[in-house]
Amino acid sequence: MNELSSVAVDAPPPPMISGQDVVASLLYSIAHDLRSPLLTLSLSLGLIDEAVEERMRADPSGSGTVALDALHHGARELERMVQSLAILARGYRRELNVGRTPLRLLLGGHVVISEASGLDARLVLVDPIVVREVIDACCGADAAEVHVVLTEAHAVLTLPRPPALPSGPGEVRGAPLTALIEELQRHAGSAIEALAAAQVVLERQGAAIEVRADGVRLWLPRADTSMVGFA
Repeated sequence: MNELSSVAVDAPPPPMISGQDVVASLLYSIAHDLRSPLLTLSLSLGLIDEAVEERMRADPSGSGTVALDALHHGARELERMVQSLAILARGYRRELNVGRTPLRLLLGGHVVISEASGLDARLVLVDPIVVREVIDACCGADAAEVHVVLTEAHAVLTLPRPPALPSGPGEVRGAPLTALIEELQRHAGSAIEALAAAQVVLERQGAAIEVRADGVRLWLPRADTSMVGFA
């Protein structure tokens, strides 16, 4: 990977969070309130299954069986999307423990590639558990190459793209939260959902994330140059 200039990598994408309390409450309300009619639908389908079980066995390819299968499929799809919204809502409400964290703690076990000197002594101002979760999601259980560039304001990490991310035509680029919101049915329950939830929590602590062709890039605020004060 070509090393990027300090100017280029020190321009993280602008935060998507605007009116955070409203967004968080809306997501929670949607995810919570949709569960009640979804449960009613699932229970009703179960009762219908029992009521017409003999008829469906006698005519497994009939229109009634096809219709019930379609309803079950729709209920499962709805449950998957509601769960995705609930995960985002929890990201807005998750308790954070932001503090001065050594980069070596976050990158332990991986092959760090960087031209910066004294990298082990550098500190970032983040919740280390949250950031490590993102790193683990991208790198998996084995050691991976992590490219690090230090700028005046950020430590910029480029992680491998998770294997589960779609590639080729139509692959996701940019903010994972945008991708999830724009195509909820496609990405609910996928690796994009996990990265979108991570984006919510990262932006709350002044960090940023972006999916790129060469990997997943994280901007982590440096402890000696960032202002304290997070949602």
